[in-house]
Amino acid sequence: MTIKISYNWLLDYLDTKATASDLQKYLSLCGPSIEHITRIGSDYILDTEITSNRVDMASHIGVAREAAAILPRFGLEAKFKPLELLKINIPNNPIPLKIISDKSLCRRIMAVVIDKVSVRQSEQQIKNRLESVGVRSLNNIIDITNYIMLETGQPTHVFDYDKIQTHIIQIRLAKKNETITTLDNKTHKLNSDDIVIDDGNGLIIDLPGIMGAKNSAVTKDTTKIIFFIDSIDPLSIRKTSMRLGIRTLAATINEKNPSPDLVKLAFNRGVQLFQKQNKYHLLSRPFDDYPVEQPIKKISINVDQISTKIGLSLSAQEISRILESLDFETVSSNPKILQVKVPYFRYSDIDSQDDIIEEIARIYGYFRIPSIIQRTEIVYQPKAEEKIFNEELKIKYLLKYLGCHETFNYSLVSKQLLKSMDLKADRHLRLSNTISSDIEYLRTSLIPSLVKNCKDNEGKKDDLRLFEIAKTYHYKVGQLPDEKRYLTLATNTNYYDLKGILETVFDQLKIKDIIFVKGHENSLLSANYQVSIQSKKQTIGCLGQLNEKYRVNVKLKKPIFCAEFDLEHIVQLAKPISAFIPMSSHATVKLDLTFIIPKKMGYDDYIQQIEKTSSLITNIEFISHYQNKITIRISFTNPLKNITENEAMTELTRIRGVMDLPSV
Repeated sequence: MTIKISYNWLLDYLDTKATASDLQKYLSLCGPSIEHITRIGSDYILDTEITSNRVDMASHIGVAREAAAILPRFGLEAKFKPLELLKINIPNNPIPLKIISDKSLCRRIMAVVIDKVSVRQSEQQIKNRLESVGVRSLNNIIDITNYIMLETGQPTHVFDYDKIQTHIIQIRLAKKNETITTLDNKTHKLNSDDIVIDDGNGLIIDLPGIMGAKNSAVTKDTTKIIFFIDSIDPLSIRKTSMRLGIRTLAATINEKNPSPDLVKLAFNRGVQLFQKQNKYHLLSRPFDDYPVEQPIKKISINVDQISTKIGLSLSAQEISRILESLDFETVSSNPKILQVKVPYFRYSDIDSQDDIIEEIARIYGYFRIPSIIQRTEIVYQPKAEEKIFNEELKIKYLLKYLGCHETFNYSLVSKQLLKSMDLKADRHLRLSNTISSDIEYLRTSLIPSLVKNCKDNEGKKDDLRLFEIAKTYHYKVGQLPDEKRYLTLATNTNYYDLKGILETVFDQLKIKDIIFVKGHENSLLSANYQVSIQSKKQTIGCLGQLNEKYRVNVKLKKPIFCAEFDLEHIVQLAKPISAFIPMSSHATVKLDLTFIIPKKMGYDDYIQQIEKTSSLITNIEFISHYQNKITIRISFTNPLKNITENEAMTELTRIRGVMDLPSV
């Protein structure tokens, strides 16, 4: 999370002579990383990166608190100056304001009605500070709420009191398909998991912690406001914000779980600013509903264990000084044990002794901890895993040099992609908390992803030859999914191109006796244009043309040809070296034969029959294919003597007769 910090604003809460450059240099070593400094007039803006679990630093006060702990470690004096708050005067005759809350939805609410409001431009200091950190100045009312958020780290909100005619604020769950028009004039449909605020009569006036509604917004005619702060369930805010696509700074902060105790500081600061800057008057008693207060968190730490985990010896006194500089309180029950009280603003990210040790180590300085290189240990993989890895790498290089491009896809696909290929979503494992509908269902085949890759790259290159090696996930009742590793290829060239690539791969892997048997049961491929690939009567994969219906669904211009294999089968069949076949000492005669294959017989079946007709045949090569004609080259060798061309022609004529092949 990146925030902008004004150096001049920071000095309101940090007493130091450290420059902006000093802050960048030293804070980045031990705390928030200051990535860049920009000068704006007499001020410096610090682009500050904070980790997601440190929401307490997402403010000027939070960064000042960190700086006060870090700078003295580098010899620079620095002291944190807490926010000084004025006493709130309670009105004698408060006007009505009723708030109905549910502790299961909201941890704390504070609110007050403020009168004699005059909407105008903010005073120059507030306006300048907001705009210097990238927040647009709107008016003196809205600007104060943004100012408080950037100063304290607690988002706040204001309603136009007169627009809420019931003078009731009720926090509840939305009803399915209720709608809200937010301040940005966008209408959103809600579901029953969203938390909303209504006026007691069902009119929704706010998405708490995210964005207000247009129907209760402050305008130039506003004279009374409700200054309102809530501490809503952070998980609910995250889900609603992500689902509706409303990513405000308030939502970003609230979903990271700021402490409910921070609400009072922000509330008092807001009332102070409204009274001081605008001389407004309170018309109601401050409302504070805090049904279950945040408990005090105490953690015991062992001094010796701290030294063991950090890798150097620190005294209990040094440990206490570091922790107290971060507003932790320490009590020593014995020389080796420290009782640490966690400050309220660190309640959500400090849970264990290890968290305390991490705080000690970072403030001490990771760069000060001696670097000791551990002895390298080699962990050997099981031989079966090692073989899979080696063969997979070999296959990747083979395909690369055959002109194919490797793709890397998510293991999850969209429901829309499954639907386009008639794959049922309920037969795929679904990720319940996906961040995008594009990555929602675990794949059971790699073909849909590669088809999508072909679509995405269509037009960028004429010939596409893509492959992927990855796991697929198959549902098993009451168990973890069955994970199978597949090799899948897809091309927009033609069937024979892909078949040739596969034959080359099988040849290089020393996999022999590969046959292509017509027919297979892959529903993604055309029923009339696919074959089963077998070796030693074991099916290892399939090859064919993508079903025309699915090509149209995906809006591909050219036919797609796919092949898919169980990688484990290929690895089992692969051999490191070929079987030795002695070279014949006698001459070989090669003759071409062109014929028409009967429609009811496959090429491989026909070739096997030809091989059986003559003992002199040592090899048959495919040469060409034109319309329904096939040309092959047959090698004839006599193991006992040199064969003549006439003898070879006699054998070829005999083959024609046995196979009943007419001259072409």
